[in-house]
Amino acid sequence: MSNILKNRGGRPEINYPYLWEMYHIQWEKGDITEKNMIEWLGLKKTTLYKLSKKYKKELYKDKMNTVLEHEQLVLKYILENKEFDKNFHEEIFCINHDIARNALKISSPAIINILKKLENKNKIIKIKKGIWKLKT
Repeated sequence: MSNILKNRGGRPEINYPYLWEMYHIQWEKGDITEKNMIEWLGLKKTTLYKLSKKYKKELYKDKMNTVLEHEQLVLKYILENKEFDKNFHEEIFCINHDIARNALKISSPAIINILKKLENKNKIIKIKKGIWKLKT
């Protein structure tokens, strides 16, 4: 049984050709044609599209992992910087985007998007501009 799993049969998997990423970016932008890609990389049309689909899937997976890592960083930052506010009578956190951006190494728009996602997931509640509280 283990021998069957090792030798799955069929054609070997094709790896990305040399300079794939550079050519793929240009192709996606429309700077070069499909015909040029096929010719320069020595691929067949179906192989080109299979590699392109695989490449896009890998990029999307990497992007999603980065988004999740950033969300975890922001949550950790929130937990480390929350404080008890006498006016609101609860623990709140304030985010100064310049300070957070420097501490987390994440852009301000990304931080804002993460806060909106956390708000949509009902993990935080916006009290007023720049001030949130953790939902208990």
